[in-house]
Amino acid sequence: MVGNIIPKFKRGEQAQNAQFMQAYCSLCNALRTEHSLPMTLLLNTELSLVLLAIENDLPDKQVLETRCPTQLMLKKRAAYQHEAASLAAELSVILAWLKVQDNLADDNKAKWNPLSLNRWIEKKLGKKASTTLKKLSPNTEQVILDYIYISQTPEAPFAQIRKQTNDLSRVLSLEIVERSQASEHKKAVVTEIFAYVGELIAVLDPILDLKKDWQKHKLNPIVEDALEKDHHLEQLYADYCDQYLELEQKILNLIEENKAELPLAFQVALSNSLEYNRSRIQMTGTTLFGKFQHQVCEGSKTLVSFAYKRRFSILHMVLIGTGIVPLFGCDGGGGGCGGGNDCGGSGCQMDQCNDSMSQCSDSINNCNADQCVENVCDNALDDICG
Repeated sequence: MVGNIIPKFKRGEQAQNAQFMQAYCSLCNALRTEHSLPMTLLLNTELSLVLLAIENDLPDKQVLETRCPTQLMLKKRAAYQHEAASLAAELSVILAWLKVQDNLADDNKAKWNPLSLNRWIEKKLGKKASTTLKKLSPNTEQVILDYIYISQTPEAPFAQIRKQTNDLSRVLSLEIVERSQASEHKKAVVTEIFAYVGELIAVLDPILDLKKDWQKHKLNPIVEDALEKDHHLEQLYADYCDQYLELEQKILNLIEENKAELPLAFQVALSNSLEYNRSRIQMTGTTLFGKFQHQVCEGSKTLVSFAYKRRFSILHMVLIGTGIVPLFGCDGGGGGCGGGNDCGGSGCQMDQCNDSMSQCSDSINNCNADQCVENVCDNALDDICG
């Protein structure tokens, strides 16, 4: 439940963006004031969305302005203090701790290297996580421990990993919403949504990391299934895309059925995030297999450029380079059509940013005489490779 739900906002959605940023900055403020400034690197967008979903159900929250670390503390942003935000900060530490443990389990070199940065970070976060675990319900603590066991078991079936991630996301979101005054029905809806969000991330990770995992010889369930079942890799990739679409539809159905109770900003942020991930899946599939044709690509062209551009300090850009801090808002500078001759006289090239900030993958044709796809920035990078 870390990192692949990236809220995006289009032109005309500045109000929803501001609401999301208030929840996001509230979580950042809790990490900084109740832990330390470096802990703001552990900001979690999924938990920010949980706070956004229940923001109207926190009548006793203390509204304030907090200085922004990404602006060298020179600019203030709207935020609030509340028990739910404080708990979300502590759960962000736990999720980061679990992520580092996953990295150690996946990377044999890091696992056996006593000087490994991952190992050092895991020890530091483990001390804080052990304190937080004692504050949680026995059921939540047991689910976390079960997740650790499953994620570090190489022979664990992927279906079991999906289920365990679903359970983990469910109990963590429930811990937060229980600190609100939301109705029991709304609490159930929000936890159900984030249970599917966690499971969706478990499916999305191997899809987006397939090339990187293959090159670094890391475990990836798509590769493992292809070898075990003797199927073509592209076929298995498409199967995982089907799983993604199934989970996405469940989330969208829950949002539609309960839109009267859920804040509009939450609906917009989560729906746009899912649509943006379709673009990322399309790009990854095209990079790996050429012209990748799958229903997951349908509609992804509508969310490849974002008009609302956010300015960032040099410090924030450095932190973004670490891969820890997510970047909100893509440069919607347009310019996707170069007037080239790649697509029947009036086509264009779609520049793709791969996992690296400095390397561009080969440009691909994805347009016709009347329509072009603007530059898409993968992994939420604001810089378009030229």
